[in-house]
Amino acid sequence: MPKPARPTAPGPEAVELRRSGEDVAPELLAEISTLAHPPRLLGVFRAGELPPFELRPDAHEVDEVFEVPLSFLLDPHNHQRHSRVFEGQTRWFYAIPYRDYYIWGATAGMLVNLYRHLCYLEASPRPSVS
Repeated sequence: MPKPARPTAPGPEAVELRRSGEDVAPELLAEISTLAHPPRLLGVFRAGELPPFELRPDAHEVDEVFEVPLSFLLDPHNHQRHSRVFEGQTRWFYAIPYRDYYIWGATAGMLVNLYRHLCYLEASPRPSVS
């Protein structure tokens, strides 16, 4: 008789997909993009017009939901790097101020990484088509 299969831990993509489903309506999830450097998930992105959906932000994690033009977020002139001393250590973080909003920390870091990833893709040589 064959041995029962051992349960395997979900990979990082499966974990990110589950977590994204908690933040974004599952029907809107389209693609998980990963970066080679650093080896962590970038986030969930979808191009095109979105169908109507209901946002379900976690009140403990989200103060307010607002829209920012992608062109603003992907303009490196809007990316700032700041530092604060916390428990005797200097901590660096990104910030993207927009109107009366202050996007910072992990969210700003993911957006800066998206910008860098897209710049890398744009600069990468394309295979020739024969």
